[in-house]
Amino acid sequence: MVTRRPHATRAVTRPVIHLIPHTHWDREWYLPRSAFQARLPAIVSDVLDQLEADESLRFLLDGQTVVAEDYLDLCPDERARVERLALTGRLQLGPWYVLADQMMPSGEALIRNLLTGTASARALGADPMPVAYAPDAFGHPQAVPTIAVEFGLSHAVVWRGIDVPWGTMGEDLFRWRAPDGATVLAYHLPRAGYEVGMGLSARRETLDREWPAIRTELLGRAVCRHVALFVGADHHAMRSDLAALREALATADPGCDFRISSLMEFFRAVDREAPTAPVCRGELRRSPGYAWALQGVHGTRLPIKRANAALELLLERDVEPLVALAPGVAEHRTDLVHAAWRLVLQNQFHDSLAGTVSDGAFREITGRFARARDLACRAASDAIDELVGHDPDAPAVDPEHVVLVWNPAARPRSAVVVTDLVTSGRPIPVGPPASNLLPEEPPVSPPAGIALEDGQGEILGVQVLHRRSIPVRSDGRCRYPRLTEAAVTRIAFRAESLPGCALSRFRLVEREARLDGNGVQYHGGRLANRFVSLAVETDGSFTLADCVRKRTYRRLLAVRHESDMGDAYTVHRPASGPRLVRVGAVERRGEGGPVLGWLRARYGLRRREEEIGVTLLASLDRDSPVVRWTVTLDNGARDHRVLADLPLGLPGTLLVGTAFGSLERGAEPKVFSAEALERPGPTAPAHRYVARAAEDGGLAVFQAGSFEYEWSGEGNLSLTLLRAIGQLSRPDLPERPGHAAWPTTIPEAQCLGRHDVHIAVMPIGDDAREPGRLQELWEDAIVSPWGRCLEIAPREHGACPSPFGSITLEGPGLAFSTCKPAASGEGVVLRCWNEADTVVDGAWSFERPVRRATLCRADERPVESLTVEDAGRRIAFAAAARAVVTIVVA
Repeated sequence: MVTRRPHATRAVTRPVIHLIPHTHWDREWYLPRSAFQARLPAIVSDVLDQLEADESLRFLLDGQTVVAEDYLDLCPDERARVERLALTGRLQLGPWYVLADQMMPSGEALIRNLLTGTASARALGADPMPVAYAPDAFGHPQAVPTIAVEFGLSHAVVWRGIDVPWGTMGEDLFRWRAPDGATVLAYHLPRAGYEVGMGLSARRETLDREWPAIRTELLGRAVCRHVALFVGADHHAMRSDLAALREALATADPGCDFRISSLMEFFRAVDREAPTAPVCRGELRRSPGYAWALQGVHGTRLPIKRANAALELLLERDVEPLVALAPGVAEHRTDLVHAAWRLVLQNQFHDSLAGTVSDGAFREITGRFARARDLACRAASDAIDELVGHDPDAPAVDPEHVVLVWNPAARPRSAVVVTDLVTSGRPIPVGPPASNLLPEEPPVSPPAGIALEDGQGEILGVQVLHRRSIPVRSDGRCRYPRLTEAAVTRIAFRAESLPGCALSRFRLVEREARLDGNGVQYHGGRLANRFVSLAVETDGSFTLADCVRKRTYRRLLAVRHESDMGDAYTVHRPASGPRLVRVGAVERRGEGGPVLGWLRARYGLRRREEEIGVTLLASLDRDSPVVRWTVTLDNGARDHRVLADLPLGLPGTLLVGTAFGSLERGAEPKVFSAEALERPGPTAPAHRYVARAAEDGGLAVFQAGSFEYEWSGEGNLSLTLLRAIGQLSRPDLPERPGHAAWPTTIPEAQCLGRHDVHIAVMPIGDDAREPGRLQELWEDAIVSPWGRCLEIAPREHGACPSPFGSITLEGPGLAFSTCKPAASGEGVVLRCWNEADTVVDGAWSFERPVRRATLCRADERPVESLTVEDAGRRIAFAAAARAVVTIVVA
């Protein structure tokens, strides 16, 4: 929302037009990364030549340091030239590592982006440009000013997302205010965006035709006499006639001064004027009368977005805390974490994460995610071995099996844990037969009766979910992998009072142990515990009864299809066309259990020769109202969208999760001006959850990260499960006439094959509106404790030696964000945010004492020392309303 002053013709005395030379570099788009990288040597080398030849020139290398990295990867001998020009500020680098799509990454990922970009710029001898530059993102979350100020960035540049009333030009500068009050002075690019000045000719006769219209728009929206004129375009070299263009403009328009400036020189000139600019609050996501916002991207190539969400969670909640808390300094583990993050961040480039890329680029993105997961899992595995004191190379004499359970929340929790018990068996020889003369051993069998013993000697019963025999490889540092035919038993058990951000140890014992309570009952096609009951209807949808609030929700997860003849940017639903219809009866099965129960619906959808297999597997544990669904789509159809409906019957606004917070949204607007450049659809992005809470009930829907939903405002919620399209850009869509990209066929965006979508649903009451409550429920539903089985020697049964032991965040409304190694390599970073609109007194508590604590910005620069209380076991702090709080402990 923009609070505007009354619009009037502005009388600007002697305007100063700042020509800002730049390029916008799409690292991958309609071509794969390698094709764009191959263009960098000629373009960047020419920029360096021009800057060295004329000291009046400046050049903005697109606000992302990955461009310089990609260039130096091919031209390492040019590093000294880049460093020399970056040091002077005439070659502007950073502050971002990549220009991300800002609506889809987590808040922590946006911080990692700036941390990596800052480090990358400084490695080239330069301070990063202090501007939150985002000229081409598909919208901006409300937390961007907060994150910017935490990195010392006082200015920003945006284009999409601000709706300017038709017939006005709006203002070119505004003060963008986040919910915590953090504010940046932002420049709003004109309607032509960052390409506004690229087509200007230095020839006077041509300039006389081109300049007046641009001048009218720029000065008509100027808040002060300093005005920015961006001169550059996608993948363009630096103009060789910039000095001539400046002279030609000065001659053609003697009423203005013209300068070639860096972006910061422009903002410094603006700051000296101290202009009165309108205030903008909240997210920037719709601009139909001004620029394409292209919100259809939130459903395009959903496998990319789901892989990104999974990697963000893995790194933020598992790998970084385990590496940070493992005893001693292990640079190789932090190096693995940094390398994994860089790969994830490269995939968060706005076209990459949006999925608006060629099929070749899509395959590269998929490969980077796979590499990032391998690096992250290795770092986590090594950290766990260090915490336990386990040596994977040492032969285990009379080994015992333990289950290590990691709680990725900063609070004690009780939860159902599902894990695999692996019992090693007969070795499987690898290599020439002569070198593998192993004694015959009987095949391994799982123990008949099993239970777990916790650290207090209490025996916990387990529910066996299934058993299988598979080859299992055990890796080591100083030996070949051991391959054995192992018995794998998947079990579920209830773990009580798991400490926060810590490992708990359970020993496998061979004995029978009864489970208390009624567990999860399955009877008459209905699955139930004491909180909810769940049934599959004949159409494959589910009926959920809230036993606490006595409210029933029908036709949940009803899978719906609609044709989509749009492109990667925009959805187009034709009014008519062949529909997918269900074929045959719905197969319904279920099973209860003392710990866990499940319910499954399976059916097919067909349209002519195209078919989709649909399987919905719901699970329910004994002590939770959360229902977790895995929706499996075997897609054999093209040009369509698949949605899951959740008719709540509760009209009003939704609570929607965003980066470092939440907001309320109603239904998306359906009526736009006839002159609008774009007619957006009813979809919107969310992060982590959407929820409708009322006194008499409600539902919360949770996913791992970014997802797309539709909300009618009348109580009907839909989730996008799959979007299948085959064109990068179409020119004739009624929702957006004109190409949004170079026309390219992208058949792999039809998303044929299997897709698993994980969704959790939970009945809630009006208390879910309390600050921080939905974030806590999301943690319980999605960020569950998990276990790892190890075969270890008895000598390794000591306590897990984390330097701090367990970690607990205290304070109503405070949400845990991260526990990570400090960028400097000294200390551990703890971060939370305040969901409340008031100041909250918070504290971090530790099982073992810490020596010191420092309040820092998100860039980890110190602000002030904090007092360590309770013999080093407690650090108190005050969290301002809606603020992000970062503390480094050692």
